[in-house]
Amino acid sequence: MKSFEPTFEPRVEKADDDVNEEKYIDLDTEEDLAKYIDALNNEEDIARCIDTDRCIDQLESIENEIDRLVKVFKESPISRSWEPLPEDVLQMTMDACDRVIALDSEKKMLFDVLTSKVVHVAPNLCEVVGSGIIAAKLMAAAGALTNLANMPASEIEVLGRQKSDNISFYEGYLESTEMFQATTLCMRERARQLLAEKLKEAASVDLKRGDVSGSAGRALRDEILGTIEYEIRPPKTKFQLRRKTTGT
Repeated sequence: MKSFEPTFEPRVEKADDDVNEEKYIDLDTEEDLAKYIDALNNEEDIARCIDTDRCIDQLESIENEIDRLVKVFKESPISRSWEPLPEDVLQMTMDACDRVIALDSEKKMLFDVLTSKVVHVAPNLCEVVGSGIIAAKLMAAAGALTNLANMPASEIEVLGRQKSDNISFYEGYLESTEMFQATTLCMRERARQLLAEKLKEAASVDLKRGDVSGSAGRALRDEILGTIEYEIRPPKTKFQLRRKTTGT
């Protein structure tokens, strides 16, 4: 069996020049990054430290590495053999398992820290999309909360869009929301349009700090659900309309 070694080394790249030194903070480990983000309190500081998507990139890299290791395990003869493993193969397997556990721990740490800060900066945006991570990705793709609030809804719809595997369909951040996934196929296009419109409104509310409780975002989310529920109802038949008119 061909041996393998995890190659992913999650870290924050150090600045190479004076320009980058002003924009990025020199952090050597994921723990340093998480602690620094945890000390921040507003969107401007978060953007200056990591430009928002730096932390997201770390999360995605960790997720990809975990997926790669799990795939290797599934395709390896190790998972299908009942024979005792050679000592070197066993040690390699245990090391890889430890690596997956460590990566998962780093992923959870970054996820929790980033989510808590994004909820503080954009509570209503988080309520509309239903996820702090998706809200962070939207802000990162737009460049900032200000840009997102001023962006046309049609452009918000395609943020993060890239071709999905095996099918001729392009998925963006809105397609990954729980609301979109829970919507019936015939209404998904409409759901995406409504999400883009309402999260633009939510971003505007957050930008003005008009509601820090997230209640405005919850109201916007309810509006989306109500509209979808109303539009998906089958049209009334002539008999139903006649019966309602006559009162019989």
